[in-house]
Amino acid sequence: MSEFKNYPSCFKEYTIIFNVYGEPINEHPVVIWYNEYEGMYYFVKARSATKSGIKIPPFETETLIPAILTSKKVLFYEDSLVDCSQIFRMNKYEFEILYGNNDPLDVELLPYPYVIKIIDKIEKNLEKRHLINGCKN
Repeated sequence: MSEFKNYPSCFKEYTIIFNVYGEPINEHPVVIWYNEYEGMYYFVKARSATKSGIKIPPFETETLIPAILTSKKVLFYEDSLVDCSQIFRMNKYEFEILYGNNDPLDVELLPYPYVIKIIDKIEKNLEKRHLINGCKN
């Protein structure tokens, strides 16, 4: 794979995912797609839907994913809010150094209606942002 494979990653204790207030999110990214030609992962960020046992109201740009709907040891271990306001991308090698190359990060492991819900929310948020910026085409 890469020359970094033999070295332990020192980045696992840090996160590259932050909420809208710039606070670190302890959840992992949710991969929307992988472009093999470019060698890039495209992902959205997620956060826990509870804080100290209290449910957190979602932002307008977020979608609630109940953990009970996901398979065990897959993607979400607790109810989570997926932020669909931005799509991030990262080089395959950097992404795999930080997060490994495990399949459980893929959105396709969610039940199909939730995959569609996430994709629709991303599309609506991008369209809204596009219109806000004054572009209508």
